[in-house]
Amino acid sequence: MAWFDIKRGNLHEVLIPSLRLFRPKRSNHEHIDPMKQLTRRALLATRRAYGDRIRRTMERLGLQQHVTGLYDRLDRATQPDTYTKEFQGVEATFHTATRLQYRRATSIKTELMSSLFDEIRPDDVFYDIGANVGSVSCLVGQTLSTGEIISFEPLPVNADALRANLELNDISGMVLEYALSDENGEIEFRVPVDEVEAGSSNAIAPENEASRFWEERQERVMVKTRRGDELIEEDDLPIPNVVKFDIEGAELKAIQGLKETLSHPECRTVICEVHAYLLEDFGGSANELEAELQECGFELERFDERKYEKRGESVHLYRLKATK
Repeated sequence: MAWFDIKRGNLHEVLIPSLRLFRPKRSNHEHIDPMKQLTRRALLATRRAYGDRIRRTMERLGLQQHVTGLYDRLDRATQPDTYTKEFQGVEATFHTATRLQYRRATSIKTELMSSLFDEIRPDDVFYDIGANVGSVSCLVGQTLSTGEIISFEPLPVNADALRANLELNDISGMVLEYALSDENGEIEFRVPVDEVEAGSSNAIAPENEASRFWEERQERVMVKTRRGDELIEEDDLPIPNVVKFDIEGAELKAIQGLKETLSHPECRTVICEVHAYLLEDFGGSANELEAELQECGFELERFDERKYEKRGESVHLYRLKATK
């Protein structure tokens, strides 16, 4: 009796149908060894088709952590080397040595990118606040001619990947390893161990153990916070024309520390990912955030608003376009 299905069925009954779901055809966007690609497609097809059954069975057998570890190792071992992303005719290539890098490279926030592309000009100064590994910075950078990109990413592992991706795309952007806030100091970040994200590492973990399982797979990192207005003055940075915020609940504090810059006439557009459900953790609210931007002279437009449940938590997320 195969452990994939404790009641009925054999191992081949699980794997053979999965193998029929894919063919060893190489993508034009993934740069990967053919055998590695074949293994990866089998892995992903099996997860899509049988992930829930595997998770429930492993929970009953008490093997969920062992199998999750095996899945993580296989997943990392079969990552493509690079991935080329295309959006509205613009291409950028990204290193994909880890699962997190691959996930960032292959996903795209379509509505956010469309809004940025509508506003960005070839000679603009663009601030990417919460740049991560550079998904936005690299695509926007390909549209600039005489413009400039300044990317803010406080986590060292992300900042290193960001620099590598900018170099890979021949973009001479500046990377600043700070978390922008309303005061100078430090803040604690919880980072996935080995860059394994919660959503993927919990794929075959039992739901009633998800929180504990996720907590055990994180490490704590202290990063520096800076008031944006002070940093810009001290380092003689150019005033941005377009600013993007995507910092998971810390956006209000970042805006409060950047108000003088945002009020400057040359700063004409802000695109902000508003994590309304997380702002309370930082002592703020979406209404406060919008009021701060209006005080800077912006007119506001909400778009791509979503509400849903995630691990028992009510999620409220929307994007905000602020223009002068």
